[in-house]
Amino acid sequence: MRALSSRPILYMYTFFAIGLAGCASETVTRPPPPPVDWASLEQRPPPPDAGPPTATAKERGATQAYLAALASPDFATLAGVLDEDAHFSFAGFKDVFGRNNVARAHKALFDAYESRNFVANRVLMTDSSQVVEWIMTGVHKTTKKDVAFRGLSLLWTKDDGEISNVRLYFDEFAASAQVGFGPKALRALPRALASSEPREEVDQKGSAEESANVAIVRSALDAFESGNANAYADAMADDVEVTTLESAEPVRGKAQARAHVKAMHKSVAELDVVMDNAWGIGPFVVAEYHMVGEQRGPIGVVPAQKDNLFKMYIVDVIEFREGKIAKIRRYDNPAQILATPMRE
Repeated sequence: MRALSSRPILYMYTFFAIGLAGCASETVTRPPPPPVDWASLEQRPPPPDAGPPTATAKERGATQAYLAALASPDFATLAGVLDEDAHFSFAGFKDVFGRNNVARAHKALFDAYESRNFVANRVLMTDSSQVVEWIMTGVHKTTKKDVAFRGLSLLWTKDDGEISNVRLYFDEFAASAQVGFGPKALRALPRALASSEPREEVDQKGSAEESANVAIVRSALDAFESGNANAYADAMADDVEVTTLESAEPVRGKAQARAHVKAMHKSVAELDVVMDNAWGIGPFVVAEYHMVGEQRGPIGVVPAQKDNLFKMYIVDVIEFREGKIAKIRRYDNPAQILATPMRE
């Protein structure tokens, strides 16, 4: 490698020496101080509160696009409403990832029915997620019997309206019972009827009341886990109503709430309850949680299983009135108690 010349370095030192000598022999005048912007120091009112973030117009259209895609022939338009890396889960089974896999998973669950129609009777919305309670009507392809059953979809949306995550809940036993399969105890259930009232849509406000309601639900589930039936019932209104997918009529009152806690602890040993998601949305709280334990007695229509360690996912849509739980609509899939492998 060629040696570097020392001449440029010598010139550089000479330049700095001259500059320093000049500074030593002269007095440098300081520039005048900058003007003070006194107005900028005055106290100003805070900017107006823009309120909580809300869903975009495209996100608001995601619900209808999703339900219409479920009704489309061969689910042809479903992939178009999903994000490329979409995630899907159905209570009790392994999750799937990717737009096409998510579309295929929906088809596997609903393809037994033709002339499908999905109607949302309630949509609870945050800036990035939607809780959609729906009724599906259709015709069973094999038996040609009419079906109509309730379900719920939790949708996570992006600003452009694409759906990035779907968690689906409906009762496989209750659906199959309508066409003569599944537990005989459910075959007398009436088909679900769409409400004649307009669809209810509620936006999250980000209010203190919404947060307080979520805290009440968390405390109630803690009491449920510990077997404290009285504390669980204390969160309820005296005339509380609980509707499940396996009952024709809701059960009512605090006594029934206490009985539910006792029955579950009798049927499940080492019962553990874990909250997965919770949203306060207006007068509603949506709680997604799962229970883990060893089944030792019947759970609904599922008889006792020997050495059955299970995980059961549930969504409660809870309506509050004057700080108390007034109504619960519960979505789960009891078939997941028997399903393996369970969703991690």
